[in-house]
Amino acid sequence: MNTIITCICAVAAAFTPVSAELNDYVCAYENVNMAYCVICGDDVLVAVQTQPFFTRTQFTEFKNKLADDVKARFGYASVTVCADTDLFYKAKKAAVSGMSESEAAALIESALKRK
Repeated sequence: MNTIITCICAVAAAFTPVSAELNDYVCAYENVNMAYCVICGDDVLVAVQTQPFFTRTQFTEFKNKLADDVKARFGYASVTVCADTDLFYKAKKAAVSGMSESEAAALIESALKRK
């Protein structure tokens, strides 16, 4: 009986849509006020609230640098950085209450469409 419970717990814990280490890294990044990261396999959504940028070019450079730094440090294949308010609050919900792997995948896919 304990073996069955252990197996069920291992399967339930296998999918974790958030990483405290990744989230702490992004929150400490320059110009980031708050961030929530959602992970699904090798894909990551980094939803951020930042200090204002003067131009769209500055913000694009910031997003690209942050994505490259996250890839280099954590080894993810795909990192999408967004400042969309709707996606930010969905990522926050994932961090607070959790979500299934399919919900995380859908959230990341939604971010890619808005990119």
